[in-house]
Amino acid sequence: MALKNKVVVPGRPTIAPMPDDRLLYELYRRHRLRLLSYVGRLIGDWSNAEDIVQEVFVRAWRHGHALTGEPEMLYGWLKVVAHNLIVDRVRARQSRPTEVQAFGEHDVETPDTADAVAGTLVVQDLLSCLSYEKRAVIYQLFFRGASVNDAAAELQIPAGTVKSRAHRALRDLRAMAGADLGSEVRR
Repeated sequence: MALKNKVVVPGRPTIAPMPDDRLLYELYRRHRLRLLSYVGRLIGDWSNAEDIVQEVFVRAWRHGHALTGEPEMLYGWLKVVAHNLIVDRVRARQSRPTEVQAFGEHDVETPDTADAVAGTLVVQDLLSCLSYEKRAVIYQLFFRGASVNDAAAELQIPAGTVKSRAHRALRDLRAMAGADLGSEVRR
C-alpha cells in the first residue's frame, strides 16, 4: 500500500506522516530516564511520573512530523511537554471537589471506652479513700497539672509538704490498688 508512512483512520482524511521510528526510539532511549527523574522530583510520585513520561512520548509520536533535529536537542521540548502535563493534572485536581470515601456501617471503627470508664471509677474509689489533704495535693499535681510550687501556693502550704503528701498519697494508692486489683496495676 502506498500509504505506508501515513495514518489512515476510517471516516477521516489522511493525516500527516508518522514520525521516523528511529528518531522516536533514540528520543526514548536517550531521554526516558532523565525525563522520569525530572518528573518524579517535581511531583514526588513515581507511579504518576511514569504515566506522565509515557504520555510525553505518546505526544512526541503524535507530533513526530514537527520533530526535527538531533535527539539531544529535543530534550527541551520533551521537558516542556512534561511540565505542561504536570500543570494540567494539578489544575484538574484542583477544579474537582475532594472525593470522600463512603464508609459502610461496619467500616467505621468506634473506640471502646469501657476500659477508660472502668479505670476512672476505680481511680475515683481509690481517691475517695485518701485523706482530704492528700487528695487535694493529687488533684493539684495530676489533674490540674500544677507544678509543686503552684500547688503549694494554691493550697497555702510549703513546697516540701506538697512533695511529701504526694509521695505518701501515691504510696497509699499503690497499696490500695494492689490489694483491690492485684499486681497488674503495680508498676
